[in-house]
Amino acid sequence: MEATAGAATDLTDATRAVLDALPVAISVGCAIRDDAGRIVDLQTIFVNAAAERVTGVGRERLVGVRLGEAVGGFTDSELFALVVNLIETGQGTGGYETPWWRGEDDVGVFLAEGVRFGDGFLAVFHDVTESRRAEADLRASEARLAEAQRIAGLGVWEWDIRRDRVVWSDELFRIFGVSPAEYTPSYQGSIDRVHAEDRDRVASVLEEAVRGGRPFTFDQRIVRPDGTVRLLHCGGRVTLDEQGRPTRMLGVCDDITERSQAERALTEARADIERRRFAERQAAQINEGIIDGLVTAMRALDEGDARAVRQAMTQTLEQASRIVTDLRALPSRRR
Repeated sequence: MEATAGAATDLTDATRAVLDALPVAISVGCAIRDDAGRIVDLQTIFVNAAAERVTGVGRERLVGVRLGEAVGGFTDSELFALVVNLIETGQGTGGYETPWWRGEDDVGVFLAEGVRFGDGFLAVFHDVTESRRAEADLRASEARLAEAQRIAGLGVWEWDIRRDRVVWSDELFRIFGVSPAEYTPSYQGSIDRVHAEDRDRVASVLEEAVRGGRPFTFDQRIVRPDGTVRLLHCGGRVTLDEQGRPTRMLGVCDDITERSQAERALTEARADIERRRFAERQAAQINEGIIDGLVTAMRALDEGDARAVRQAMTQTLEQASRIVTDLRALPSRRR
């Protein structure tokens, strides 16, 4: 046989009036014990006016409810064990989340904190349903974004300017060669990881973006903990409040190291081809000059004009020497 410990958890009219006047949602419940004195369920015996407003449910529906009967699996849950321990030992619950009625046909999530009250509990709670739904949506969006970033190689970061709090996406941690377990992002920490030759320029771009509230873009080299240098192309925007003051900065970084290396190799290859083509043109000029000089010299030789022969050969050698000198002055291909 089950019985309530109602006498030990009765509320006087004066207590009910005080609780009803409070602006925070409050519920009071008592333990349902079996013949052996074990708590087998919990029953709501009072909710104040604020609780009615928060839940959107009248107290006539909430009061007298046995939670084990109303919520499937409740008596097997961690929450039930937490409240039982509270009633038996007086040890506070701390903050905990619990499902509760929200409107006539819905169940929401409420953040509560309980204390022992007679042979039962008194809990203060507020509705966090929308927050939890938004968090779930955010996690789903982050998962989709993480997959897109993994494929695209894009890392995302957000700087809460007022709180000076920085958040990195998983892909940005990978780009910087660190893990969330070993590094907590910060604005200054991010700047410190920029290559020393780029650091002042990058800081200046970001500071100017904050002052002007304008979009930004820049390239930067970063140095990973193992000394590896990566090249990133970054861009983003600044969010302003209603007074035009900067509140957040959102940025995206694309690791373009391999692409840059490929582009640089292609540029070098094109330059090398151009050098080769120039050398070929110069070589053709040498050949043409030598041939012309030899023809002139042979004509002079046939005419017996030794002076003309020497002059033709000298001019030919000088022209060839100038072209060879120009070829040697060309920058060689870097390897």
